[in-house]
Amino acid sequence: SDIIDIPIFCIKESYDIFDFKNKYNTVIRININLRPHNLYIHENNIIFKKNISLYENYFECSYKIPIPNDEFIEVSDKEIFKRKFKIIENSGMPISDYKRGNIIVFYNIKLPEHIDKIYKSIIEVVFPPLN
Repeated sequence: SDIIDIPIFCIKESYDIFDFKNKYNTVIRININLRPHNLYIHENNIIFKKNISLYENYFECSYKIPIPNDEFIEVSDKEIFKRKFKIIENSGMPISDYKRGNIIVFYNIKLPEHIDKIYKSIIEVVFPPLN
């Protein structure tokens, strides 16, 4: 028997799983396996959570957003520090033949867990203590 993998972007933790017979009297089994991801669908909008570095926050960041039809949207952004999210209009889930929801990208700065002490003076100049 052939196995066909169909990616499904899930928005909840559990689904009913069921078998049914088609007109050829063969069993079609639907089995949804959840895996961690950073893409969510809310109404007709796609919510994408993007981890970025401190460099990307202040300068430039290029990345691809996977969308449910196995395609990618290429994004190039700069000066992310001026806002907390980005809206890509009319690129989300279909609403009608001529209208789509949005893609909303939320940025999350990931800082390194350890920085060598040789960089301490540089970091202090660039990011001086506030107190």
